[in-house]
Amino acid sequence: MSNLDISNLFGVKGMVVVITGGGSGLGLYVAKALDANGAKAVYIIGRREETLKKAAAQGVNGTIIPIVGDVTSKDSLSSIAERIQKEQGFINVLFANSGIIGVDISKTSLPKDRKPTIKEFKDAMRGNVEQKSNIIVTSSIAGFSRAIAAGVSYSASKAGTNHLVKMLATYFGDYKIRVNGIAPGMFPSEMTAEQKPFMDGNDPTKEGGLPKSIAPLERSGVEEDMAGTALYLMSRGGAYLDGCIIVPDGGRLGNFPSTY
Repeated sequence: MSNLDISNLFGVKGMVVVITGGGSGLGLYVAKALDANGAKAVYIIGRREETLKKAAAQGVNGTIIPIVGDVTSKDSLSSIAERIQKEQGFINVLFANSGIIGVDISKTSLPKDRKPTIKEFKDAMRGNVEQKSNIIVTSSIAGFSRAIAAGVSYSASKAGTNHLVKMLATYFGDYKIRVNGIAPGMFPSEMTAEQKPFMDGNDPTKEGGLPKSIAPLERSGVEEDMAGTALYLMSRGGAYLDGCIIVPDGGRLGNFPSTY
């Protein structure tokens, strides 16, 4: 089989992937795609057990494994990493996908013992396939936009996330662990369910469901768009990307003053 065959370029067969916030929305899209395409194990982490169980049941091959955990707790993440390392021996991809809209970061601060804990997974991350292990971080186009559409605090935090991706890529470079980000535009999810385009009676996922002023492609993103972007970054096809942020937004950033 040619090294340029699509199954070699974009295959994820045999991979072990951990997805935080994998019980719904963007994380679930990716979990289902991995399960459908031969991943060995897809661990989805979240705080709502029933939501995680329902999400896992949507897999067609039974490889989605729910784990109840708190991504803001170092102890919780350490326990999860130890479990997965014991069960699998390695992690190919850590998809850091947890996030919400509307948190006022000006009124919150994290204790010193709750600093970023991605390093808890570092020792378990290695490759069992040709490409090396990698981390993917979900951000948002709000981190590039100068328009105050999603709120100042949220947008500023996502701008910070975008830069964090680049810093982590440099830090983990010594371990040959790639770090990239995905900054999606408008996608249907629990987080966007109360936004006007998803409440006005139209189906924004269909072409023509959104005005060009919102997205030049006249639709929101759908699960294939998010899943395809993530699978690209996880697979051999995206194995030479490091410190990059991909923006699947249907052209939305082009409608606003932005820094991208």
